[in-house]
Amino acid sequence: MFKYSVFSFILFSSSFTLAADGLPLILDYYPDCEYKVIITKNNNYTYELDENELLESKDANITSFDGRYLEKMLSSIQQDARLQGSDAIIIEKINLGIFESKPIKNKVYVKKFKILTTVKNIKLCQDRSLTTKPTPYNSRGQQIIQKTEEVNVEFASNVSQYKQAENHLAPAANVTLNRAYGLSSGEPESSINQLMGPESVKLSMLDGSTAYVYGRTLWIYAKNSQIVRIDKNQSILNNHGNNMIEPSDNYDQDNWIIDGKIQFKDKLAQILSLEKIEQEGNDYRLDGKNNKLILHFETFSLNNKHETAEMLTGFSFVPRENSAKRTSINFNEFDDNKIKQIISNKNEDEFILSPSQLANIIKIPNQVDSSRSEQWVIATENILLGINDIEARKVSKIRFTESLTRNQNKDEFMKTLKNYNVPITKSDFLSKNQESEDNFEQVFYRKGNVSLTATFESEDMNAQLIDLLIEL
Repeated sequence: MFKYSVFSFILFSSSFTLAADGLPLILDYYPDCEYKVIITKNNNYTYELDENELLESKDANITSFDGRYLEKMLSSIQQDARLQGSDAIIIEKINLGIFESKPIKNKVYVKKFKILTTVKNIKLCQDRSLTTKPTPYNSRGQQIIQKTEEVNVEFASNVSQYKQAENHLAPAANVTLNRAYGLSSGEPESSINQLMGPESVKLSMLDGSTAYVYGRTLWIYAKNSQIVRIDKNQSILNNHGNNMIEPSDNYDQDNWIIDGKIQFKDKLAQILSLEKIEQEGNDYRLDGKNNKLILHFETFSLNNKHETAEMLTGFSFVPRENSAKRTSINFNEFDDNKIKQIISNKNEDEFILSPSQLANIIKIPNQVDSSRSEQWVIATENILLGINDIEARKVSKIRFTESLTRNQNKDEFMKTLKNYNVPITKSDFLSKNQESEDNFEQVFYRKGNVSLTATFESEDMNAQLIDLLIEL
């Protein structure tokens, strides 16, 4: 049996002691002046235990190993940083995974484990004083919080998909022209869940591909049972910032690194000095033998001045022969009349979906409802259907919202609301539902078993509707 354990290290130190042998410092506190990041690195260290030091999996942690392996890992980080010409190191992440166990007399012992780290190698300014703000992980590693996840076996039915995703040991966020997050084009679709864990959203796309969405911003596409594309920083987000997915500690941190030297919000001018890249429309392209990386930039203001800079905000990893153009979601047909009847309080039947209508589903909890059991089907770009019991396929909620997948103008959203006879302004809503409770930007209404929560742009009577939740 294989087992993964994820450890968070909570470390405490008030000292600022120079490292021995001229090695760069691992900082306990952030520098007081503005430092320069030479490189952000994701490292992977693997260790195999001797036969005389095997420990039961249930008892295994770094202190059980007398800290020897943690010390080796910290020393390796320092030696690597010295090669980079660094003065100091900030450790941002440490995960420990037990990936090989050995059964002996009905007990399971740790045989191999690996430590994954994310570190910043930095140059200090002349003033080397530190602040009182501690770094995420400091130089000692004394206290460990452990969470364990069994893999290569079926999860128990009472373990939610949310917990499975939360406990999964994510791959390093390294990106090259050969791989991204440990995956590459042409690899089997089954490798996505094996490496990345349970997806947050699974979508059926117009080009026949399936999109596995991790957290809010990482999209992995598969077609004909093979991986065909990986996108970073494509959000399911509407114009008013209502993101349907809870952020993922594993996949929503912008700690990805391209070729060990290009990272999030690097300036275009800086990247052009490091790599030979070709311009492709508004984006830029790095070409490899079999794949290409499309780099996506946005314009940012610098230091609250009029000066601006193009900064890297995402990428697309695709085979060389493929177009960089993204595909759209393939929405199934739904019973518009049924939804209109529910809105007009004329429907008394249950709203049951066909199995094929469950294709585009949000699996990990969202901000609309914190229930760990409820899932949402994306019926159209403006309508979501809440399902408490996937097997029963019974709709318990209907939600109207601005487009989750693109920048939709007001007129387009108004057209959708009119099609379903939904009041567009706050005054229209109160006029149609006269027993409503007016609570500033929100209005509540209930009749029989149906309740409505309408959210408007402001508390003004002419404010436009931006979100409507119907609970059945």
